[in-house]
Order: sequence, then structure tokens, then C-alpha cells
Amino acid sequence: MRGRSPSALRTVSALAAVATYLLIVLGAVVRASGSGLGCPDWPLCYGQPIPPGYTPAIIEYSHRAWGAVVSLLILATLVLWARAYQYRPDVVLKGVGILALLVLQIALGAITVKNELPPYVVALHLGMAMILFGILIALAVTVRLQSGAVGETPSPKFTRLAWGASGAVFLLLLLGTYVRASGATGACIGFPTCNGAWLPLGVNRLIDIHIAHRLLALLVAAHLTATVIRAWRHERNVPAVGAIAGAVAVGLVAQLGIGIWVVSSGFPPTALVLHVAGAGALWGSTVALLAATLHGGKDAVVSGGASTLLGAEAG
Repeated sequence: MRGRSPSALRTVSALAAVATYLLIVLGAVVRASGSGLGCPDWPLCYGQPIPPGYTPAIIEYSHRAWGAVVSLLILATLVLWARAYQYRPDVVLKGVGILALLVLQIALGAITVKNELPPYVVALHLGMAMILFGILIALAVTVRLQSGAVGETPSPKFTRLAWGASGAVFLLLLLGTYVRASGATGACIGFPTCNGAWLPLGVNRLIDIHIAHRLLALLVAAHLTATVIRAWRHERNVPAVGAIAGAVAVGLVAQLGIGIWVVSSGFPPTALVLHVAGAGALWGSTVALLAATLHGGKDAVVSGGASTLLGAEAG
């Protein structure tokens, strides 16, 4: 397929990415509200298809129901993607891989419930959700850019910055899930100090984990700032890069503000939900930036760029 992507694929892939993001946020609501075991069995809720009428069960079952909607949207995206590329073997194979990831994610959700929310399984569940979300963002951006105008090719330096940005944010996400799984979320109160002290490393393991997350966040923020500045100054003519870099900048500022609020306000549930939502938005925007960068000058680079991430431009 060369030229415009089918409108159905562009629309459904975008809907799948947005719906997956909302599912991640709803999962954060489930955890923050203590509703993770609102339905102690799976896939039913107390052995029935309709949950009983109390809040934890409704919240938990709403997450499952929305997950079913997301699964259908992902399946539809993969079918449309394969059809757009005339069922080319490499595209079909990648679609099967994404579908396998979705099945694994559903299985992890069932394991989480049936084993009464073991923390490391919960962390893995969130990490897998972010990976799936990132793949869907990359696919949605790539198929949309295939329908746009040809622009300049990004510089090798910026391509490295974009790879580093997405990798750094994902590493920060993994460390954040480990902070939550290890019980280190509330180990440090206050900002910029931790329990009234500057870098109290070695006091206990949980404080060390929490401080590591903060320090990595500062390093990631510095890298993202350099990436955004480079995008605005030198890569303005690469399709969509300037606009997506703006989204990265907004997401970074918002997430830093939410993080400071979280540690300064005693970790209220609303702040914890927004922290996960902000992390997901920042991750999605950096993946979108990478996808746009790899797409670059469309036909000039797609076969060696975006194809590496998802699938080559069809001939």
C-alpha cells in the first residue's frame, strides 16, 4: 500500500489507541479506589454477568467491560491493517504478535484477580498495558502520516534523541511500577526534600527505591527538554514532529507538577490516578514522536524507519 491509508484504518486505529489509554486510566481508578477485588472471581462477578450494586464491584467490572471494548477495537485495527497491506506475511505476523500480547494481557488480568492482587503481577500488568498502548500509538501515527504531505527527513541526531526519549520514559514507567509494587510509594513525603532531608540514601530500601525514581525522573525530564528544543529549532519541517514535540512538552510539565502534588499532599487517590494518567500520556506522546521521526520524509525513509517499528510501506 503506497499513498493514502484507508480512512477506516486511520479512524479505528486512533480509537483503539485512545480506548486503550482510557483503560489504563480506569485501571488506575480501580487500584486507587481499592476496588481491585471488587469482583473476586473472573470473568464473572460473584458468579453472575451483572455485578452486584455496590461501588467496588461496579468499578472493577466497568474496567473489565471496557477492556472487552478495547479488545474488539484492537482486533478490528489488526484486521484493517492486514487488509490494507493485502495480507502481506510480515504485516500479518506482526498483527499476530500484537494479538498474542493482548491475550497475554487479558490472562494477566485474570491471574491478578484469582491470586488476590500479588503486587508484582499488578506491576507487570500495567507495564504490559503500556507496551500495548505504545504499539497502538505508533501504528495510529504511522498510518495517519502515510496520508499526509511529504516533508523533510529528520536528522540522525534527532532520531537518536527520539529513540532515547521513548526508551527513557518507558524505563521511568517500569521503575514507577516497581515503586508501587514494592510499597515504596509513600516512603518519601515532601518535595524537593524526602521526609525533610536531602537525598537520605541508605536509611532503608524503600526510601532508596523512591529516591531512585525521583532522580531518574529528573534525568528523563532533561532529555525530553533537549529533544523538544531540538524538534522546534531544527526539525520543524518533518511532518507532525513540531506539534507532537509540543504535546511532549505539555505532558512533561503536567507530569512533573502532578508528581510534586502526589508527594506533597499525602498521596490522595485522585493524585495517584492522575499520576498514572500523566505517565501514560507522556509515554504515548514520546512514542508518537518516535513514530513521526521514523516516518520522516515519508517515502524517503519509511522503508528503513517506521517499518522497523511496525511494518514497511507496501509496494
